[in-house]
Amino acid sequence: MTWQWLETTRDLQQRSFGVDYDKLTGDALADYITWNVTALTAELGEFLNEVGWKTWAQPRGWVHRDRAVGELVDVAHFLANLVAALGVTDEEWEQRYT
Repeated sequence: MTWQWLETTRDLQQRSFGVDYDKLTGDALADYITWNVTALTAELGEFLNEVGWKTWAQPRGWVHRDRAVGELVDVAHFLANLVAALGVTDEEWEQRYT
């Protein structure tokens, strides 16, 4: 059995925060999207803090791998919230990805 990323996200959001994607419309949908895009952007910034990416700083190319992966998990969480809010299924996501 494969992991159903978006199905799991929908279930987690429902159980933890009472999010009902079927009823998320209008201003509530706009707010949910804005909140998740803001969080996703912040998490990407946190990810960058865990890698040596700055061209003007030395040393470069270092990675705090465990912390970087943790930040990317956070990024994926907020991305999944956005994708689920649009009603995308795991099957559709896989098809579009491949």
